[in-house]
Amino acid sequence: MADNNKLPIAIIHRLPVFQFDLTLASNIFTPIEPSDPSHHTHQPSARVIICIGPTPLTSAHMAQYPSLECVIGTSAGVDHVDLEECRRKGIRVTSAGDAFSEDGADYAVGLLLDVLRLLSASDRYVRIGLWPKNGLYPLGNSVYEYIDQESIHILGGKRVGIVGLGSIGTLIAKRLEPFGCAIAYNSRKKKAQLPYAFYSTVLDLATNSDALIVCCSLTNKTRHIINHDVLKALGNTGLGGKRVGIVGLGSIGTLIAKRLEPFGCTIAYNSRKKKAQLPYAFYSTVLDLATNSDALIVCCSLTNKTRHIINRDVLKALGNTGVLVNIGRGGLVDEKELVKFLVGREIRGAGLDVFENEPEVPKELYTLDNVVLSPHKAILTPESFAGVREVMTRNLKAFFSNEPLLSEINLHDS
Repeated sequence: MADNNKLPIAIIHRLPVFQFDLTLASNIFTPIEPSDPSHHTHQPSARVIICIGPTPLTSAHMAQYPSLECVIGTSAGVDHVDLEECRRKGIRVTSAGDAFSEDGADYAVGLLLDVLRLLSASDRYVRIGLWPKNGLYPLGNSVYEYIDQESIHILGGKRVGIVGLGSIGTLIAKRLEPFGCAIAYNSRKKKAQLPYAFYSTVLDLATNSDALIVCCSLTNKTRHIINHDVLKALGNTGLGGKRVGIVGLGSIGTLIAKRLEPFGCTIAYNSRKKKAQLPYAFYSTVLDLATNSDALIVCCSLTNKTRHIINRDVLKALGNTGVLVNIGRGGLVDEKELVKFLVGREIRGAGLDVFENEPEVPKELYTLDNVVLSPHKAILTPESFAGVREVMTRNLKAFFSNEPLLSEINLHDS
């Protein structure tokens, strides 16, 4: 066993709520908490601070340790550390590296599926006893304000294809117009007097529709006009075939993309640089990415440049059929604008693990069935904590051995 009197010391910096097992590294350094009677003695010579979780580390904190050379982080992001002060003083900073990536990626996909398939909303529907009373869960209706008829937000902006634009089909189109639906049709002939888009085949119509209404006559030619190919082109309300945009294609973002590929999703991304080795479409701005996506997953770091990277314009471009998932940091999203878009059903839904003023969550979101809320726990598993302890230990070994750090942050790129 190592002699603790001969081991280098490291200052432990944490809020009381953040507990972290340091025994794995007990043969590498001696931990000194601020409450330790010897803390004052070690302040002038301490070279390392271990920052537990997202505990704020300010310039005032660092000023207490004039010999500070390195901050060993244990979280995926480092927005809680005064990086400008670290740059100024030449203090190196590490993060948790890839330790949280696998679990973060799993959680992001889970949130996306939950929002698209309304799993949590359906769970609440059953728990409060509405299933026996009202029957099967009505897609898109609020669990808390149940109504029997379709509400306008269900149809708003939908692309509705009508197969057979005769008398009935035309009246259906007229009734859908006030909902803001984009109407298209397939019929034996194009009706030049009508303003709707015409498709010469039902397959093309299905490809360009969110819903099909069939009201044509049954003849030998129209029997099974809605076949396997048409249904496949129409798609579903789940994940298959969705265009998913990833904001921040780092370790977690890349793993999210890999998990979405088997669903048949089309992946695109925005990142600081294009990654030529990856097959996904790159967009240089988040606005362009949102314009070309059915869902956005946000998993980039929070910096001065990325704060509110998801703003009103991006949400508007995502549109009322789009879904937002955020597992990065709350500050990446303009939360006030997001609340407006969700309440007004201007986007389809959101899966949120992080918020701007945690643990406070906007109360307007509590009763919305198109929002899944999570208490910043995407990466919290026993496996991820074991991984971050390993990363921390290796960084400490490297620092005290004057070797390259395992997960050092580039302070000139943040």
